[in-house]
Amino acid sequence: MNKEMQKEKAGSLLFLQNQNRIFSVLFVDSHPVRFDVFDENSVDLGGIYVGKIKSIVRGMEAAFVEYRPQKMCFLPFRHFDEQCLLVSRENKKPSEGDEVLVQITGEAVKSKDPEATTKLSLAGRFAVLSMQRPGIFFSKKLSKESIERFNDLKEDPLIMKASASCGIVIRSNAKDADPLKIRDEIASLYQEAERIFDIAVHRTCFSVLSKPEPSYLSVLSDYPEALYDRIVTDIPEIYKTVQAKMQEDGSTKSVSLYTDESLSLWNLYSMNKHLDLLRGKKVFLPSGGYLVIEYTEALTVIDVNSGKSDMGKNCENAYFRINLEAAKEIASQMILRNLSGIILVDFINMMEKKHEQILLETLQERVKMDPVAANVIDMTPLGLVEITRKKKRRPLHELLYGFS
Repeated sequence: MNKEMQKEKAGSLLFLQNQNRIFSVLFVDSHPVRFDVFDENSVDLGGIYVGKIKSIVRGMEAAFVEYRPQKMCFLPFRHFDEQCLLVSRENKKPSEGDEVLVQITGEAVKSKDPEATTKLSLAGRFAVLSMQRPGIFFSKKLSKESIERFNDLKEDPLIMKASASCGIVIRSNAKDADPLKIRDEIASLYQEAERIFDIAVHRTCFSVLSKPEPSYLSVLSDYPEALYDRIVTDIPEIYKTVQAKMQEDGSTKSVSLYTDESLSLWNLYSMNKHLDLLRGKKVFLPSGGYLVIEYTEALTVIDVNSGKSDMGKNCENAYFRINLEAAKEIASQMILRNLSGIILVDFINMMEKKHEQILLETLQERVKMDPVAANVIDMTPLGLVEITRKKKRRPLHELLYGFS
């Protein structure tokens, strides 16, 4: 076995394959901190197509669009931009039979069609170009010092031209990047956007104007680069694809192909054990307390229990300690399990207001580290805390349905 693989080092991004699913797992100090699952059959996500509006549902303020033969997507009108309506008439309101540019933004879930938008976006490693509000914007994860490094970009003629008609978001991965590399990437994205609109009017219905990359590649820009220094996979095809992508982006990250046949990469990293923990309802805390995580249609409920914790003589301090452990673990579980929507946490009741305040501040600080937009609302007199988290992908328990 490769000696480098025998001992886990801080910062390894793995790509693994099992049962028609591709797993990306970010390990830091031997512990998984990010976990994503991609269905090999979900090849449309992020692609841009010439579709046809098949029906309009006024009550839902949405339309169903056929974007590939016999394949429908759901287009809410709040995501509609008339620039993408491929008709020559003066009235740009969507009608049945109209051809329209759509980008698939959400996977099909159960009986629901995938969601789409006409507010197209093109993502790079350092920036995202979109048809949202024009201008230059920066990730909330970037410090003021980092943003100041990009002041010259605002004066660049090409960037000024692009930002006059498109929204440009500088991503958190740009923190230590060369501004010239960011400028070149934005130029490439803008050139691609112009190409798409130039050829769209000449293409037939169901044409693919922008072929999506393999969905698992999205983690290369979604995962903070500072957390890992190497990428490892045991799938030759994935190795070639990731290596080519990193070279294209000018990344210096190490990409390795694991070839030891005596022990699979899956077993080397004890993936079954980690999956069992992430699919389980209980999450144990260092003190002996534990969380119980329950999924419902409307929200996720997390209950904090004292379990076998040593209460000692001061129960208030013991409850405070368990709640602080729970707050940190909840923030981690939200990321690992990709929880979204409303998350309701039932902490152990405490008597002292200062303990409640410290608990809320601790939870808020941890949630700020979340790469997905999340917000701690408040704590009720019963100790219930409401958290909201934006939905970017389906939760892990849904993606693992049927996996054994």
